[in-house]
Amino acid sequence: MPWVDASQQVATISGVTFPRGTSLLSGSAFGDVVFTATAPLVSADAQPLELLRALDATRNDLAEDERIVFLLGYEACCALLPGEPYRPTEPRLGPPLGAWRGRVQAPSSRATTMTTTTTSPTLTTTARARDAHLMRIAACHEQLLDGVIYQANLAHRLDVEAADHAAGVDFFLARRGRLACAALLDLPGFGSLISLSPERFVAADFTTKRATTWPIKGTVLRGDNDVADVAAVAVLCASLKDQAEHVMIVDLLRNDLGKVAVVGGVDVDSLMHVVSTSAVHHLESTITARLRDDVGVSELLIATAPGGSITGAPKSSAVEVIALLEEGPRGAYTGVLGMVDGHGHLMTSLLIRTWIRPDDGPGALHVGGGIVVDSTPEAEWRETLDKAAAFGAVVVLESAD
Repeated sequence: MPWVDASQQVATISGVTFPRGTSLLSGSAFGDVVFTATAPLVSADAQPLELLRALDATRNDLAEDERIVFLLGYEACCALLPGEPYRPTEPRLGPPLGAWRGRVQAPSSRATTMTTTTTSPTLTTTARARDAHLMRIAACHEQLLDGVIYQANLAHRLDVEAADHAAGVDFFLARRGRLACAALLDLPGFGSLISLSPERFVAADFTTKRATTWPIKGTVLRGDNDVADVAAVAVLCASLKDQAEHVMIVDLLRNDLGKVAVVGGVDVDSLMHVVSTSAVHHLESTITARLRDDVGVSELLIATAPGGSITGAPKSSAVEVIALLEEGPRGAYTGVLGMVDGHGHLMTSLLIRTWIRPDDGPGALHVGGGIVVDSTPEAEWRETLDKAAAFGAVVVLESAD
């Protein structure tokens, strides 16, 4: 992606000005910062490994107020797996990867004000796309019965009406709430990435050699009142299907972290606690690892990316099934958004619930879910629309003849 100086393009929301090139990263993963990029760290045609090595080579040289923000799209993450090619992506799905060095500051109180006048974008899909996703799930079920995989995360893409920079900023400020990994990443020359992700991926402190990951698996729609909401949590916690999905991914991530941890250095600190967003409840676990002395950003992300919760198990087989069954690349969706500082800290999120908003036309929002033997196609389809509710109602258009 070419670096474009678009500093004169601004959005003014409730008296707060956001120049193009300014990104907002918030929540427990990122610590609520305004990031202003000063230069790209790697070229537009860099390979994933080249980007990771640049992070390790540069992070110790950062000033106190500097950070590196980086993006590895799903296809770039898959290319870190042994023998996986670096598959092309579509321009409308955002840059396949990128890393930018820049300065951070805490947002002003006015910049963090929740707006009340924002409107939600219109999300659309078609009856034909619905039927295709149901067939995709059925085909995945055959792979499950044949023992090729134990679980695969299958997604489909919704179209999002065109929106300008100001509308994207307004939407983000109104909806980010208390999510663990909300982010508005401005990408001059393309548009923006607006993530309402609840899922932290991997965090690390390389000075103490500690890493943590928080896989999410298991979803239920929130109730429309307090009594119904408590009942929804009870249903989720009692669901054997959701428990089975979740434990598979916990085991996968324990194994991933074990590749870079000292012997016996991986622990499950918390198993299947409930985390909630405005639209759904999820099950989340916390896994920690004591890293070997030779492990840096490159080694940690090569061991863990792409995230197991958005691929499936075994990971390599699930990635192949996804490539076989899904219609086209994912782009930024289910990739990794990360930030590193000069003190040895790495913070990353998984880009789920992420609106890819180009400047020159309609955007895209992928939604998906884990498919296991007990999955029913209709229920899985409905779960994806429940997740999309974080952005707005989905209109299912009748397919044209």
